Parts: sequence; C-alpha cells; structure tokens
Amino acid sequence: MKRYTIEASTFELDGTESHTVLHDSNSISGARAYLNGFTDATAWNDYDIINLLDTAHPSDSDLHLIDSKMHPAIDNGATSQSLSDFAEVWPDVTHWGRL
Repeated sequence: MKRYTIEASTFELDGTESHTVLHDSNSISGARAYLNGFTDATAWNDYDIINLLDTAHPSDSDLHLIDSKMHPAIDNGATSQSLSDFAEVWPDVTHWGRL
C-alpha cells in the first residue's frame, strides 16, 4: 500500500457521494505534482473535490488530509454566495470607519 493517495469525490443531487482513487504514491512531492497537474487538466470536470491523503494516519486525524482542491465552479459559487449573503445582511457598509 502506498502512503499518499489522491482521491476524487463526486456529489450527486440525491445526497450520495462517490470516491475514486486516482493515484497512489510513496512520494509526497510526486503526489503533490500529480494533484497540481490533474487539477489543471480537463479531467477535473468529472469531479467535485480532489483530496491528497496521508494514509499513514487514520481518517479522523487532522494529519490525514494534506491538501484539497475544489472544482473551480463550486469554489467560485461558494465565494459568490458568501458575498451575496454578506451584501444581503449588510447592504450598505460605506459609512463604516467614519465618525
């Protein structure tokens, strides 16, 4: 068993999720290179999240997840939603900082 795993996750509308192992490596630099190369590729569109995992640690450990990349459309959507939510709660903040 390799120490580092690149795992892709896909989330369906009905709430189910599926996981696919894309790559295994004993080298952290090799695993990072694969993650960076993969998330720049067009194959990225098939998945929602790609995780780099250290399998030497249990899945509930903070050391298990090394890096995570979210599909750009989801990431941008989350950021846009956050900005939208903020604008709804604080519609006019231009006066902040003035006395």
